[in-house]
Amino acid sequence: MMRELLRPNTFIRAAKKYVRRQQYKADEIKSTLELLSENVFDSRLKAHKLKGELENSWA
Repeated sequence: MMRELLRPNTFIRAAKKYVRRQQYKADEIKSTLELLSENVFDSRLKAHKLKGELENSWA
C-alpha cells in the first residue's frame, strides 16, 4: 500500500538546504522517501517505538 507523504514547507526548505550543501545525498534522500511511502516498517528504515512522553509514536 502506497502512503501519501506530507511534506510541510519546513521540510522542503530544510531538504533543499541540505542538498545544496551535500549534493551527493540527493539520491539517498529520494530513495528513502520512496521506501517510506511503500513500507513504513522496512528494516532499512530502522523504525522503532519511542519511550517517555512520545510513548505512542514511532521514529
